[in-house]
Amino acid sequence: MALIDINSKPQHDWRADRRSTKISLSALSYATVNSVFTIYVFLELRMWFWGSESTLGTFIPPANMAAYQGGKLISILAIVTVAIILKSGQILSQSVSIIMLLLWCGLSILWSPAPIDGIIQYVLILVPVFFAATTARLFEAEQQIHLLAKILALAMVFNIAFTTIVPSIGIMSDYHDGRLRGLMMHKNHFGAYSSFAFCYFWQTYKIFGIGKYLFLALFAIACVAFSGSASAIVMLVLAITIQLLATAVAKFSTADRKPIIVVLLVILPIALWVTNIFRDDILLLLGRDPTLTQRSGIWAVVLDYLRSNPFTVWFGEGPSGANGNAELIRLMQSLSGYSQVTSTHSSYFDIVISFGIIGLTLFTYLVAKTLILAISVLATTKDNIILHCCTLCIQLIILFLSRNFVTSEAGLSGSFPFLIFVCAYFTLKSITDQRAG
Repeated sequence: MALIDINSKPQHDWRADRRSTKISLSALSYATVNSVFTIYVFLELRMWFWGSESTLGTFIPPANMAAYQGGKLISILAIVTVAIILKSGQILSQSVSIIMLLLWCGLSILWSPAPIDGIIQYVLILVPVFFAATTARLFEAEQQIHLLAKILALAMVFNIAFTTIVPSIGIMSDYHDGRLRGLMMHKNHFGAYSSFAFCYFWQTYKIFGIGKYLFLALFAIACVAFSGSASAIVMLVLAITIQLLATAVAKFSTADRKPIIVVLLVILPIALWVTNIFRDDILLLLGRDPTLTQRSGIWAVVLDYLRSNPFTVWFGEGPSGANGNAELIRLMQSLSGYSQVTSTHSSYFDIVISFGIIGLTLFTYLVAKTLILAISVLATTKDNIILHCCTLCIQLIILFLSRNFVTSEAGLSGSFPFLIFVCAYFTLKSITDQRAG
């Protein structure tokens, strides 16, 4: 890949190589694989029709849930089949840190109180990894990004079109009156998706120079605003901040970037400390109370539960631990002051409950290793495309970590945020392989 200036325009025609893959595929095979990928990502986004909303939750029509579960099963089988045919295990086998984490998650099924549910949840963890490994098997780093950008753009079109046609469902009512959720369960899901999508759209525009992605990036910002999700607004601010910092760092020579990045990393904990001092004021500015909508009460109950269960603290209760623990749910509902709560509202607590501190340590090691790798490549590359790819990966990882803090819908699970994280991981692996080769 030729070295080009950071401010130069792309030097290849994206239309000419949009179907180029590492493995030779016929036009039909290429279309089939892309269709499988698209359907799977849509299902990970949980885009399906929802029923009437009450103040404290959303009623899911049984037919909708059955259709979703059936579609998810078919998409899982399709992804696994594609992964086997394309021998994606070759790439996965080279990723020791992610294999260690997956092995521990699988091992925890042995002491799970609900092993069948544990196996199901474990499969749901494996499939995003297979998906990301398969895209890395087929495409170079920038093509992987373009693939996800196209899928997320199509999802954006479906969400907005549905909201326009059926606003009574696409726009929430009652407690969250007027908040945009599209085809998704909740405004927070739609807001988080829009924040991740913004990152993909912006970097795809910078890499390929395709004008429609600039429009989509700006539109994604509007979607975050209309969702009214405080966590999504924070994610978007983080994404834009990272973009501005990466752009500023890239203007320096590679020799000067390392000390600048070190200074930024020193400033980071200071900034977090200052943010914590003014935490309550910031939350009020975002329209949230200091309890984070009663999350602090829920977390106190979870901590008490963990203190009384040392085995769970270290080893966890298996892949279904966080969602299938009836005792913990009962305690949260009776002691937190939030009678309708069904989750810990923090993926980090979910990881500890399911896989223990050992699992959390392996997870943290994987995330930290991936983030450090992205920063190190960003500090040394002179290639414009690689620079934008690494910036995107840093954005996705930071947004993934922030999303984990306030929701159980991310973390180490079969979820869209986890899918985005493993895609960032394998995109970085493709970059390092390209540089080494």
